[in-house]
Amino acid sequence: MVSKRVKYARAHLSRRKHIALLARPLQIHLQKDINILEHPFTVSRAALKFHPTKRIKIMAKPKSINKKYDPAKKSLIYFKVPPAALNAKASNRIKDLSLPQKSAVNHIRKLFFENKTKMEYINKISLEIRKSRYQKYRLICNTLHQQAFARENVWKKKLKRFLEKPSDWERHNKVLERLAKPKGKQISQQLLPLKKSRKKKLYDSARVEKLSQPIAREAPSKKNAFKVKSSALSYELTDRMKELAYRNYPRIYIEPRIPGKVSIAALMYEANDRINILARPPNRPPGRETDLKDNAFDVSPTALKAWCSPRIKVLAKHKRRL
Repeated sequence: MVSKRVKYARAHLSRRKHIALLARPLQIHLQKDINILEHPFTVSRAALKFHPTKRIKIMAKPKSINKKYDPAKKSLIYFKVPPAALNAKASNRIKDLSLPQKSAVNHIRKLFFENKTKMEYINKISLEIRKSRYQKYRLICNTLHQQAFARENVWKKKLKRFLEKPSDWERHNKVLERLAKPKGKQISQQLLPLKKSRKKKLYDSARVEKLSQPIAREAPSKKNAFKVKSSALSYELTDRMKELAYRNYPRIYIEPRIPGKVSIAALMYEANDRINILARPPNRPPGRETDLKDNAFDVSPTALKAWCSPRIKVLAKHKRRL
């Protein structure tokens, strides 16, 4: 059934005006966004009256039901500790790392020296600190440091016996400085200080012109071609040079060619049909037996009537070479 709006448009408007009117956007769409609802929390009547189909009921069910999940129980506020973490046994390394510092234990001992129960616990922790591997390592390092310090004192006492005067100490320091310097050839390129970037020099035309000129060298003295060196006269050939002087293969002697003599291969050659055809002279009309003209300066009439193309004119021009 046609609505009243369409009937009115058909009666009062032409088809073109009606299409132009329908093509205009509504004023509501221009003022605000279509996707934003005025009342987002209201439910439409169609949604309230809607009866779900069998397909939608099947799709609304979850794919798999978790048997352990109980909706009656409330979810815990804190995270549950996994059983593997509760049953884990700490290694000796973790136990040693978990111990507090010895200074902190001594400070707590001063605060709770009257409480017996806490003092027993503090003594137990201090005993574990003494037995830990890090405490043993610390004691070993301290002993090594003390031994090295004692050796240095012994060497200092020995030096004081020989270096009693201040001049002796100066001489000793100079010797140490000389020995501490690296040798010139053994200095690695990595240890060398970086060269400072030099400023670019200005262009000097006179210097560039001087450098561009060839170097004037003295002409070498001319050698005498017939003079033999004294070292060449007294030279003695070695066994190796004598071996190299002989040829590995004898030289093939080629006889000189006699002009006019026919080779043996040419005398024994048998010509085929094609060679025989090419060997025959061409049949020319009488008076034209040869290509030679009676008058060498005579020009043919076709050459006089010939027309030169633009390309031939371009090719006829000589090249200009600089």
